[in-house]
Amino acid sequence: LPYISAGYGDRFEATVQDGLSLNLINSGGFSAGPVARFRFGQEENDNRNLRGLGEVDAALEAGAFVAYRQGPWSVRLSGGQDVIDGHDGAVAELSAGLTSPIARGGGGPILLSAGPRLT
Repeated sequence: LPYISAGYGDRFEATVQDGLSLNLINSGGFSAGPVARFRFGQEENDNRNLRGLGEVDAALEAGAFVAYRQGPWSVRLSGGQDVIDGHDGAVAELSAGLTSPIARGGGGPILLSAGPRLT
């Protein structure tokens, strides 16, 4: 899926995959702060990997992240706890990536990023 993001300077970012992030610490390539993400629910019949689990309700996760960026390289660790009893659990994600501009659009550069993500 395309990774679409919107931000305000280097303080705020919103993405479909990572939710809302607020950089409270932003120094020397390090950033950290609170994160919130909405996860859509799924029904057991929608995905055979969910067979036997029943319905998974929508969830709102609140937590924190820490990230480091050096040039085109980045690594990010985030974690969140479900706060509306959608899945009654916690989620942690570790990702790393390499980002490169590939074109210039009217609103700024178009970037291509690649890297692993572990949830």
